[in-house]
Amino acid sequence: MEKATRLVFERLGIDYRDTAGFTCCPEKALVGSLSGDLWLFTAARNLAVAEREGDTLITPCNGCYSVLKTVKAELHKDPRLTSKVNEVLAEEGLSYSGRVAVKHLLEVLVDNVGISKIRKFIERPLTGLRIAAHPGCHLVRPSNELNFDDPMTPEKYDEIIFILGATPIHYKTKMLCCGGGLTNIGRPEETRDIIRTKLQELKGLNADAVTTSCPSCFSQLDIIQATMMREGENLGVPIITLSELLLLVMGYEEDELFFSSRRVSADSFLKKVSEGGFRKGDKVPLACLSIDTIKRCVACEACKDDCPVNINLGIDLHALMKRILEEPLDDVIVSPDIWRCLECHTCVELCPQVFGMEKAIKELKRMAIEKGYEPQLVKKTMDSYMKTGKIGEPSKAQRKKLGLPDAPESGVEGWKRLIKKLEVKSEK
Repeated sequence: MEKATRLVFERLGIDYRDTAGFTCCPEKALVGSLSGDLWLFTAARNLAVAEREGDTLITPCNGCYSVLKTVKAELHKDPRLTSKVNEVLAEEGLSYSGRVAVKHLLEVLVDNVGISKIRKFIERPLTGLRIAAHPGCHLVRPSNELNFDDPMTPEKYDEIIFILGATPIHYKTKMLCCGGGLTNIGRPEETRDIIRTKLQELKGLNADAVTTSCPSCFSQLDIIQATMMREGENLGVPIITLSELLLLVMGYEEDELFFSSRRVSADSFLKKVSEGGFRKGDKVPLACLSIDTIKRCVACEACKDDCPVNINLGIDLHALMKRILEEPLDDVIVSPDIWRCLECHTCVELCPQVFGMEKAIKELKRMAIEKGYEPQLVKKTMDSYMKTGKIGEPSKAQRKKLGLPDAPESGVEGWKRLIKKLEVKSEK
């Protein structure tokens, strides 16, 4: 996970450096039970070490993120506690002012790097794959202190899966804990019961993989699942870290990665990646959209009854929005309904999000053309356009009959040179 995360940072151009002097965050369930003060002061010391080095502390670990951000919030609420902490820290030459920001890897990717920038690095989308996010409890809880995502129905991890080209799976046990606390007290059989509940649901939903950013959750889901499989349980759901997913879509080949080191084989997942319909360099599916936008569109329906196709033909184009969320995009783009959208902009004008389902349907059309699913007339028209720079030619006979001069000379040759330059630029 560390190696993959470093490679992701380097590829995205995230400036970072290692810092000496940290100890365990510390882990809350065990250390916090031993001594609340020991837990809090240890975390405060780590925050002070980070503050001495810079203004942002990034961690890919859910546990560290939850503990450090929780203690930061506690100190912010209680200036007297902060003073007490600083009296102790002064003996080490450290001081805590609250200046340092604590950020999780996922938070940095979504909120700082940004979805639009990540899309630019995608060379091999995970098209056709169904991937389930296991965010983990401590990525979003306690929510009052972390304030990162919804503590019961988080969506930011699904957003990453979506822009990588895969279909995020919505499932009941998404926020079911991995059971790490039970493993830590020597109750592995109880941990298995929890792991089994989650993995059996995902097996039934045909999940190609589970992804998590938490090292503890990864160990639980991978190692304990492997033990269960050796004892005859039919599971076999690969566990892929967030950083590994990013590296795959960024063009790293499987043999450059570390999939052989896990307990549950990822071969089935990697085979689907290699056999995916998209090739290296293809455009990212639905590049203009996000899960949140489409969910709001599905819930709204403000434009549905004003769509001329719905009014006159009884064809509900708005239903395509729900299909985008629930089905692989390859299944949606073969639908003839996407070509029935007239792009009349009615939905755009009525949309409270200033979005309009037209924008999503236009992206579906683009994908269909790339895959060769467009209607024959569309293909014929586009072929003509790429050859002549025109959708159609004016009638010379009609122009002569009306006494009009010949149409001005076309600029198609200059246009072709422009297109060629654009293609060269896109390959760089």
